Amino acid sequence: MKNVVTNGISLWKFKVLEDQVHFVTGRLGGVSPAPYDSLNLSFTTGDDAENVIENRRLLALSIGIMPENLLFVSQCHSNEIVLVNSNADVVGKNADALLTNVPGLCLCVMGADCVPVLVYDPNKRVAAAIHAGWKGTVASITSKTLETMQLYFGCRMQDVKIGIGPSISQDKYEVGVEVYEQFKTNFGTDVERIFKHHVDSGKYFPDLWMANKMQAMKMGVREKNIEISEICTFSNPNDFFSARFFKNQTGRFAAGIMIS
Repeated sequence: MKNVVTNGISLWKFKVLEDQVHFVTGRLGGVSPAPYDSLNLSFTTGDDAENVIENRRLLALSIGIMPENLLFVSQCHSNEIVLVNSNADVVGKNADALLTNVPGLCLCVMGADCVPVLVYDPNKRVAAAIHAGWKGTVASITSKTLETMQLYFGCRMQDVKIGIGPSISQDKYEVGVEVYEQFKTNFGTDVERIFKHHVDSGKYFPDLWMANKMQAMKMGVREKNIEISEICTFSNPNDFFSARFFKNQTGRFAAGIMIS
C-alpha cells in the first residue's frame, strides 16, 4: 500500500485498486482528543459525537464527496450483507458487508484490528466493503460476499480485484483453542495453513489475512488480483487504531470504496 495525505487526512491505497476510488484511513488528521486521537470515525467508542461528525466531514472532503454519501452500517461480527441502492438502505442495518453497483455511494467499514476487505469488479462495475473479524472470517463473509456478487450482478471471479487491509497480524493475535476448533470445523484441513500453535502456552495464532485470501481464491479470484497490505495495526499504533494494543480505549479507522 502507499500512503497519501489529502487535505491533512492520511489515506492508504492499494495498487490493485488504483483505478478506483478507495482508501483506508490512518488515525491522523481529525479533531478527536486522546484516546481517540485523532481521526476516529465511530460513534460507539465513547468519543463525542460532534467530533465523529467532523471527522467524517473531513474524510468526505478529502475524497471529494458529500458526508452523507459515506455509508456505514452497524457492524455485528456476522456474515450479513447489505445490498445498497441508496443512502437509505444502510439506515438501522446490522451487517458486516456492503455491496453496490451504484456510482457515487462510498461503502465503508470500520476497524481497529479486524480485517477490512475492499472488492471491485471493473467489468460489471460492482464494489463491496467487508468487515472480517475472526467471527465473520470463520463464517466465510468474504466468500458469501463474492457469491452475492455472482448471484445479483453476474460478476466473474477472474475479473474481481481485492485489497486486504491493515489489521492485526498473526504474530500478535493470540486466541484460545475454541476459536481454532471453529475454524477447523469450517476450513477443514486448510486450518493448518491459517494457524500457528504454540504448544507450551496452548495458544493459537490465526492468520486472518490468509483465511480471507483463501476464501477469495477458492471462489476463483486470481492470486495476482489480491493485495494484502501486510500492515499490522497492533505493531503500528501511531498510524492505526488497535483495540488490542490500547485495550479497547481507542478509535476506529475506516476502509471505503466507491464506484466513480
